[in-house]
Amino acid sequence: MSEKTGLMNKTRLALMLGLVLLAGFMTMSIAGYYVSKANIREAVRNHELPLASDNIHSEIQRILLPPLNISETMANSVFLRDWVLDGEQDVERIIDYLSRIQSKQGMTSAFLVSEKTRNYYSHKGLRNQIDPEGEDVWYARCRDARTDFEINADIDMHVSNRLTLFINYKVYDYDGNFIGVAGVAERIESIEALIQHFKSRYRKTIYFANPDGRVAYSVGEDIDPLSKPMLSEYLASKQLAGRILSQPSTQLEYSRNGRNLLLNARYLPELGWYLLVEEDVDMSTAHLKGILAANLSVCIVLTALVLAVVYLAGQQYQRRLLGQHEQVLLMADELEGRNDELERLHHEKDEFMKIVVHDLKTPLSGMIGMARLIHDESDLTIVYDLAKRCEEAGEDMIALIQNLLNLKSLESPVLPPVEPLDLNDVLDAVWADCETHAQSKAIRMNKDTGFGSIMIHASAPWAQSILENLVSNAIKFSPEGSVVTVRVVSSKSLVRIWVEDQGPGILPEELGRLFQQFSRLSSRPTGGERSSGLGLYVVKTMADKLGGRVGVESEPGSGSRFWVEFPLG
Repeated sequence: MSEKTGLMNKTRLALMLGLVLLAGFMTMSIAGYYVSKANIREAVRNHELPLASDNIHSEIQRILLPPLNISETMANSVFLRDWVLDGEQDVERIIDYLSRIQSKQGMTSAFLVSEKTRNYYSHKGLRNQIDPEGEDVWYARCRDARTDFEINADIDMHVSNRLTLFINYKVYDYDGNFIGVAGVAERIESIEALIQHFKSRYRKTIYFANPDGRVAYSVGEDIDPLSKPMLSEYLASKQLAGRILSQPSTQLEYSRNGRNLLLNARYLPELGWYLLVEEDVDMSTAHLKGILAANLSVCIVLTALVLAVVYLAGQQYQRRLLGQHEQVLLMADELEGRNDELERLHHEKDEFMKIVVHDLKTPLSGMIGMARLIHDESDLTIVYDLAKRCEEAGEDMIALIQNLLNLKSLESPVLPPVEPLDLNDVLDAVWADCETHAQSKAIRMNKDTGFGSIMIHASAPWAQSILENLVSNAIKFSPEGSVVTVRVVSSKSLVRIWVEDQGPGILPEELGRLFQQFSRLSSRPTGGERSSGLGLYVVKTMADKLGGRVGVESEPGSGSRFWVEFPLG
């Protein structure tokens, strides 16, 4: 009956533990999903969209400012102005002038339209007379605009009959009266290719709008570059369009056709256009759903594994208790005296397992996450950085395991072989093991070389482990670019090795528990390294068993000076 009751209790406990673990894992995964989604949204809003806008602005300036400057130079040309004011005589002269502009500057076309005659002159000759009220409405728009120039994407019916970017500049006489429009045209392929490049690179929708609220030019699968709809129609909101057109730069989030969109808008005064860069937030965060599903699957698997381990461990533990039941009754008096010791050991075991599981789980989780990122990453620099971090996490785990092995060896009543050792050989081995760690933080390591051959009486593995722990700790808690110094002082029967760092030091109230097992202090490693709280406990225990001593001198802000003494061999 008791066995059946125990089985029911174990099953109930396992189910409760499984539910708690599964709920915790799922809560963390779902919370991580929403946090990551919010972080991506903020990154797009505050970094990606402004960066894309700045880059596009710079490239557009590089492409459009030269023809804009050429058009301005033409509009202010004394020759062109005098030729128009003189009655447009000798057409060959203006054609020659426009031809030289077109050929030398590499433009698709150079043109002049006279307000008086409405003649359209290009580098190919007198084409026709324009109709501002008909198909040449661009002329009336430029003439009546409040600015001196206009940039317009349109079909060039006079030269190439292809989509072309026109830079139209007003021409005035010497009294400031409007007498025509001059300018150049450039094929829009270069701008279209640029925008397509940025669109594929940043996965953004890019378009331009005039201050009057009309889309001036756009590139997209579902947008006709010449349709030029009103911005309010494109955004499906007059309020949002008015907000964009009323200020020099705007960042906003809105919904269109059921999609959540982020928009960055800025006015380009040198071009007279608004640049609008738009990103679909749902598409940017779509991959997170796959990651969430994978995380939930891993949570279920881990929960099942933990339950299996707990159940099996419980069964084994119960069998052991049943087998020892009669012995417990016979040895009741003796066990009563040992009860307190067993409780203490049990508590230490629980604490030990918590720390070990935490310190092994954290780097393992990081290595798994970085391995997934490496799988999906194509940038070799990022792959190298992630691989380096995986290597560092593995080294942390190896260091923890080595400390656990040292703890295991310390529990043995038999000491390792003790023999005369050359201190120089021990320090050289420590130097070789710690040098890479120091170089990664640009820390200079100084070793006292002013002593000759000093023989100490110790165990070679233990002596090296003691000194390596002290030197590694000094590097771990020292800032980048600092110095770690090892000095040796010898007396008649002892040799003392000092390990000095330039780290944050140790608070006076923490010195008393510095060499205790699993002690965690307020000081933290400067390079993100991990600390299990076992190293100094191992150092003190080994030094004590070898007949030596260990100590420290430290003040907050002034670094630490650890020392260890060995008997001379």
